[in-house]
Amino acid sequence: MDRSSAFSEAARHPTIRVGVLGLGQGRSHLRAFQRLEGATVAAVCDQDESLAQRVAHEFGVETRFPTYQAMLVDPTNDLIVVATPDHLHGQHAIMALEAGKHVLSEIPMATTLAECERIIELTDRHGLKYHMGNQVRYAFCLRDVKKMIR
Repeated sequence: MDRSSAFSEAARHPTIRVGVLGLGQGRSHLRAFQRLEGATVAAVCDQDESLAQRVAHEFGVETRFPTYQAMLVDPTNDLIVVATPDHLHGQHAIMALEAGKHVLSEIPMATTLAECERIIELTDRHGLKYHMGNQVRYAFCLRDVKKMIR
C-alpha cells in the first residue's frame, strides 16, 4: 500500500483515543475498547493510585493520570469513559464535555435533572457525543417494569 492509500485508509478509520475514569467498573470498558478496531485506550485514572498502576500494567496502558482534571486537559484523549460512583456521573460527564471530550457513561446519566439538562445542552452546543452504557437493559426486572408502564 502506498502512502496516499495508507493515508486515505487512516482517514476512513480514525483511531479514537479513550481515557477511562474509574477502574472498578471501568475495567470492563477498558477491555472492550482494547478489542474494538479503531479505538485505543490512551489513559486511565482512578483515585486509588495503586489500582490505577496495577490496571495500567495489566492492560498495557502507558499513561496514568493522578486526577481527572489532568486527564481532561490531555489532548490525546478524544473520549472519556465515566465509570465512577453513580453520584459523580453527572459532574464528571459535564467536566469532560466542557473539556471538549465525547463521553460514554455508566448509568445513571446523573442524579439531578439540572445535571442531565446541562449534559444535553453541552452536547448540543459543542456537537459532542454522549452515550450511556446500560448493561442491564434486558434484565427481567426491567422487562417487568416496561410491561407495567405499557
